[in-house]
Amino acid sequence: MLLLGLATVFLCLVSLVSSALVLLIRRLAGGAPLPGYWRRVLIIHLLLIPFYLFVVVPVSLGMIAPSLVGTRPDERFYAGPWIRADGSWQLQRRQGSGQARLKKAEDLRPVEEFRRDIESSDGLQLRGYLIPPLAPANGVTVLLVHGLFRGGLELEPIAAMFRELGAEVMLLELRSHGASEKSSFSFGPRESLDVIAAVEWLQGQGREKIALFGISLGTAAVALACDRLEGISALVLEAPMGEFLETAHGMLGLGRMGIPQPFRSIMLTALGWRLGIDWEEVRPGDHLAALSADIPVLLIGGGLDQRMPPDSVRAIYASLATREDLKELWIREDSGHGAVSQDDPEGYRRRLAQILDQIR
Repeated sequence: MLLLGLATVFLCLVSLVSSALVLLIRRLAGGAPLPGYWRRVLIIHLLLIPFYLFVVVPVSLGMIAPSLVGTRPDERFYAGPWIRADGSWQLQRRQGSGQARLKKAEDLRPVEEFRRDIESSDGLQLRGYLIPPLAPANGVTVLLVHGLFRGGLELEPIAAMFRELGAEVMLLELRSHGASEKSSFSFGPRESLDVIAAVEWLQGQGREKIALFGISLGTAAVALACDRLEGISALVLEAPMGEFLETAHGMLGLGRMGIPQPFRSIMLTALGWRLGIDWEEVRPGDHLAALSADIPVLLIGGGLDQRMPPDSVRAIYASLATREDLKELWIREDSGHGAVSQDDPEGYRRRLAQILDQIR
């Protein structure tokens, strides 16, 4: 709400200064005085304040939001994985928040060896990194998709687990994130084209067993893509999104933003106009419910997650048509949003191993 208020005050100041300039220019040009000018200006502004607050500001925020999305500043340095000559993975950390960037090992293989450039069906260039498994390989390739404002760096710890378990991994950076081409971000629907492009590229390279991993908003891109793909072997989703509107209202109402109604609805309506998307139809959970019963699915959530609450994750799990012996729900009660792998890496690794076994 503070953001809306500050933006409204700013617009009022701009229009008041403009009114003062008009009067100044008129006087400098020798124009006659305007009796009651400021009284009329102030009356007009009393009418403009609700117009600014309820229309101009939320609509403008909704319209410009897709162009503002990108990787957070402390992760923009990421330029690919650091793989040593012996095959081990030197994991990197975020810059900022008191965390210094790690010093590179001296025997790193060239990052270019792993980079793959992929073109989406709407012509955008996407950056990905394809990293071979550690022996013994199991023939599975895992495509990993990050969350909002993140990039390849977020995926490294989980990709390293998959790799140590014998899977080949690809870190995919969605449009407007990392080094992928900038475009209007759609919070799932258009990003699903990026996932489809990466899977089809892998299939074109002869990969037959492909599993998909998504975290946070990346789960929406994965879910909206998976029922348009053939040959998917498994899904692992952490902090999955069930439906866009529920998630968007929850996130906009949290923390520093704290945007109340009806401002959230106005912003989301303007966002839909800008992108040409009906948010009522963006329901990733419905796409997951339509999957084949023979595709293994692992859903992971945090008991303290306010963005993708555990009850929402449980509802998605309950809707799955997946056979009981091929699906698992893991809610770690003491974890927040997207933090389960950090809080319990051993438990995470064990469950990834189980789903890879199901694929084999």
